[in-house]
Amino acid sequence: NGYMLALTYMMLAVITILRDFKRIPPNPLKLTIFGLFCFVMSGTKAPVVAIFIGSLNLTLAWCFFCRKETVTLIFRYVIVANLIFCSVFLWLYLSPLHDTNMSPKFIVASYWRDSADIFASRAPLASLLENLKWAVAAPLFLFLYLPFSMPFASIGITKILSSTSEVKVEEMFLISGVIIGAVLTSCIYFPLGGGIYFLATATPFIHVLALRSLQEIWSGSPKLLKLITVVLLS
Repeated sequence: NGYMLALTYMMLAVITILRDFKRIPPNPLKLTIFGLFCFVMSGTKAPVVAIFIGSLNLTLAWCFFCRKETVTLIFRYVIVANLIFCSVFLWLYLSPLHDTNMSPKFIVASYWRDSADIFASRAPLASLLENLKWAVAAPLFLFLYLPFSMPFASIGITKILSSTSEVKVEEMFLISGVIIGAVLTSCIYFPLGGGIYFLATATPFIHVLALRSLQEIWSGSPKLLKLITVVLLS
């Protein structure tokens, strides 16, 4: 299964860079291993590497404005990941042998709409208005897909961003994964339901943030409540 293989290597890539979020600069060996993980992700499941690299890029952009001292720590990872993904994308996905019918398209909330509506011929302005109409329903799908995790993850994100203490880089990386996953899931259409892999890849980010916000609820709670909460989130 390409998705599971890519997700496994994404987790390994995340583990590789976690220490660098804590001010430990990368060495050439670690960058090489990280690059190999990105290469495997890029060649097995594009939505997985899109979420991962999108999270890295958004985190780097945030660091430029809020945590300038950490920019140099993750900048090299961002460069390596983007170079590998772009190279594989140009070589594999833009190849003449690639089936263009399987290429992604910008269609908002494609999971709510039937194929006749998705592929209906419209003028550009009418198509834009149609997408704006469906954009209202797009966030609802995220909560229906993960009805227990999404509310707690939303609470966790709100607490992190509204906290008076400094937001950690790893926290911003998790939030970036949720944001990129939600945007790509809501806006990108893949044939045969492939767009759902965007949200499936963002799910671990959502679960971690949800469990983080539940730590306060767990404090002093009965063990049975903890068990039920874990089951509901799984």
